[in-house]
Amino acid sequence: MQNTFSPSNTFAVLMALSLGACLFSAGGKGGSGDSGDWGWSGTSSDEDDAHDHDHHDHDHDHDLITTVVLTFEDASSGERFVYRWADPTGDSSEMQFDDILLDSGAEYDLTVQVLDELENPAVDLTPEIADNGDEYQFFFTGSGISGPASSSAAPLLVHEYADSDANGLPIGLANTMAVVASGAGELGVTLRHMPREDGQPTKVEGLAEWVAEDGFSAVPGYNEFQVYFGVEVY
Repeated sequence: MQNTFSPSNTFAVLMALSLGACLFSAGGKGGSGDSGDWGWSGTSSDEDDAHDHDHHDHDHDHDLITTVVLTFEDASSGERFVYRWADPTGDSSEMQFDDILLDSGAEYDLTVQVLDELENPAVDLTPEIADNGDEYQFFFTGSGISGPASSSAAPLLVHEYADSDANGLPIGLANTMAVVASGAGELGVTLRHMPREDGQPTKVEGLAEWVAEDGFSAVPGYNEFQVYFGVEVY
């Protein structure tokens, strides 16, 4: 199984053209409608910085999300397959991403890493997401997946969360993926930020099920990113 880090088919090209429309999707029930704290290009505007300081004291005011890394580790053999989505210029002009290639019948442990690779050395934003897990959750959606946030009629993969925050709610940095069928589809990965409001948490139980039923407009907060990968199972 080879890992190719460039769009190699019509699906990949179409996704590259369409991603710009979804990267900044935001808002939702009880949400602020603001763009994400890290953003995707340039430095934070004064308005964004004000939003950051109003909601929290995190240290990422000037960091950007340029890279999302998915690592699939075969639960039986321990073999690891790494797939990346990247915006190396920070302005969405040269987006690059892999197609995910998996073996039929396998079970994988899936971990997610989030980076700012415009910095030298690169900044790993993953620990901050973990440390503030009561405000963040990853959602896995698309035609190729069934799970808490997606109810595909013909899934290739079945997703389960394998981690939790201090309140026992899922984060999505660690997951399991069971391959249940061969074919091709898509996997969407969305990081949602749900800051506290008036000192009260907005991240609550059952958010993934809300997304599956009514989409992201049904949940509080806003998207830090939303990217799609092509999935092929042999």
